[in-house]
Amino acid sequence: MPSLVTSTTVGIAPSALGPAGLLFVILSSSSPRLARLTLVQTTLLVGAIAVGLEFIQLIPRPGILAKVHYTFDWLDVAATLVSVSVGYLVAHLLTHTRE
Repeated sequence: MPSLVTSTTVGIAPSALGPAGLLFVILSSSSPRLARLTLVQTTLLVGAIAVGLEFIQLIPRPGILAKVHYTFDWLDVAATLVSVSVGYLVAHLLTHTRE
């Protein structure tokens, strides 16, 4: 039987790793449209996408998708926000040199 810490960690891992990964993918993108965004704008975009995906889980699913069990959890939303914040801090540290 898995411990509470292990099950909680596994439960929030996608919410914690996904948004930071998306932030770095967008920042390294060669798309001219995305390249014009500042780090703050990109972080806000990623945060909106990530939090939106968490809340989409609350929408009833049609047909065969109704049988798939999704769980909405406020801990996932918090992990998403922490992930976006940490991703911003790391990207800020990597892109700005100290003088």
